[in-house]
Order: sequence, then C-alpha cells, then structure tokens
Amino acid sequence: IFFMIGALRRMKESVEKTYTGDLKQGKVVGTQLNERTVGIIGYGHIGQVVAKLLQPFGPKIIIYTHKTTTPKLLGKNIEYETDIKAFFRRVDIITLHCPLTPETEYLINEEHLQLMPKGSIIINTARGKIVETEAMLNELDNGHIAFYATDVYEHEGRVFHHQFQTLNEIEDELFKRLIQ
Repeated sequence: IFFMIGALRRMKESVEKTYTGDLKQGKVVGTQLNERTVGIIGYGHIGQVVAKLLQPFGPKIIIYTHKTTTPKLLGKNIEYETDIKAFFRRVDIITLHCPLTPETEYLINEEHLQLMPKGSIIINTARGKIVETEAMLNELDNGHIAFYATDVYEHEGRVFHHQFQTLNEIEDELFKRLIQ
C-alpha cells in the first residue's frame, strides 16, 4: 500500500523538488486512492489482507481469479473478474500476490500492459518472472506505465540500472541525512 500511495502522491518528485528547493504549493499534485481501481492478482491470505487494508482508502477493488468458484470477498467495493483481458482494461493499479506457476509466468506482458489505461501503476512483491522485464521497461520508457515498484526480479541477481531504481537512491540519501 505504501508503494501505491507513494506513486499516487508523486513522492519521488516531491523529494527531488525538496532537495533542490523547488517545492512550491501546488507544483506537485497527486491523486487519491479513492479515485482509482486497484486490481489484486493472487487472493490468498496476503491478497485478502491487502484488500482489507485498502478498504478505508476507498478504491474500487477487482480481484482476478481464473478459478470457476467465486473467492470469498471481504467488504464492499470488491468485485472479481475471471477474464484476464477485461481485468487489465478495468484496473489502473495492479498489485501482485500470486505464486509463480505456468499460468502466472509472464502474466504481466506487453499485450496486457497495453490494455491498461495510460499512467497505470504496477506493484510486484510476489515473484520476478510474473513480470516480463523488457515489456515493463518499454512501457515505462514510453510513458504508458507511470510507476513500477518491485522487490523481485525476473532474473534474480541481475543488476538493473533504470529510472525505477532512482527512488531507492533518493530514499537512501534522505535516510543518510536524517541520521546525521
């Protein structure tokens, strides 16, 4: 949820502007979670906890499931979708909480990313191979995907040097300054 709020409130830009002394009222304007539709892929224990924690923020929540039985829904504003293409068209934030299986490997790929609205957000704290890295980098570069947060990589151990890593560098610098 922190990643979602940080992306929506444009935390990276705010921190950068604070460092340069350029943070003026209204210069960096973000959006609220209650203005968004969050898609959750993986509705086991963690996915259910995420849905429960999101509810006070007021977004519409859509659960993707390929199962024929309806998952247990926790609260209002939660729906489920069994059609993967319809799911990607309906959500502008996706958070991944599913295992890596033959069905989920490269589920986040170029075709599916392009179905999402421009400016969408993807958060992957599940497994690296659920997201096709090159497709994500392309969609970040062309501006279709606004923000990607991950703590796992398609090829574990591979070093990435891309724009979505700069937030970690900013956070590290901020932490260093706070403890001095």
